[in-house]
Amino acid sequence: MAGLQPTAEGYGFLLALDGDGAPYTAVLWDVEYVRLLLTAWEAGEAREVVVPAEKVVGHIREWPWMWVGVAARPAEI
Repeated sequence: MAGLQPTAEGYGFLLALDGDGAPYTAVLWDVEYVRLLLTAWEAGEAREVVVPAEKVVGHIREWPWMWVGVAARPAEI
């Protein structure tokens, strides 16, 4: 769906906002870094994070609940 080549490690997806506040999916190669961010977010320690550009391999327009075939939007971001 995302047009990414499979890797043994996989990819991490993060909700990102462009300069106008429109959502998109940032694709990161560093899955452990994404897990670390999610742990901090769940603990209330991180809400807005600037991700180093070298960790980003690309982006996908919009966010997964907006992709064709995804049925529901999460109740809370």
